[in-house]
Amino acid sequence: MNTVASIMKIFAIINAIGGIVLGIMLGDNYGAGIGLTAVFAVAVASFFIYAFGEVIDLLQDIKYNTMRQSIDITSAKYTMAAQGAKEALNGQEQEVISREETPPDGGDEKTAAEAAEDPDSLQSEKCPEEKEEQ
Repeated sequence: MNTVASIMKIFAIINAIGGIVLGIMLGDNYGAGIGLTAVFAVAVASFFIYAFGEVIDLLQDIKYNTMRQSIDITSAKYTMAAQGAKEALNGQEQEVISREETPPDGGDEKTAAEAAEDPDSLQSEKCPEEKEEQ
């Protein structure tokens, strides 16, 4: 609850009580018409002060709920983005794994495990610079 709104509501109630007491005192000294007019004027003023306090309180609630909703939406967007990035990375990992399993030319190349079992079958290719030197 907003402090300013609370203070205004309390002030409105105290103002209304003071206005009733003032109206009774004015009624005794100057007549009933003046006393009732004072009570009515103070009641209307107190009503508006109290209503203004309520408006401030409601605006504070709207601000809080909007801020909370904004945080929830932003959090949801980041969560969805993170999940999308994770799925994209998983897709890239699967693509890399499938590239490693299949030779680019689709030829008869041996896997690393097969080559480790039969080291004599490995063909050593020289890099292009070594070929030019010969």
